Amino acid sequence: MTVKRENLIKMRDIPALVLEMTGVTRTQAAIYMWVRKGLKTYDGTKVKLKMTKRLGHLYTTRVWMEEFLRRID
Repeated sequence: MTVKRENLIKMRDIPALVLEMTGVTRTQAAIYMWVRKGLKTYDGTKVKLKMTKRLGHLYTTRVWMEEFLRRID
């Protein structure tokens, strides 16, 4: 899957995006846990936030973030 560079959001900018989308603050550590371990939904399935690594930095996209939030809701 190819992701355009202009669609990428740096890991450090994701807490602001989560606040904008949900009204809830989350730390970078919490978001990193979403990537590494994921979150369990009410039905017990585990959902992870999709990320890509480029030049040593982690990135996600708004679409991946929306998909993740929709699946854990």
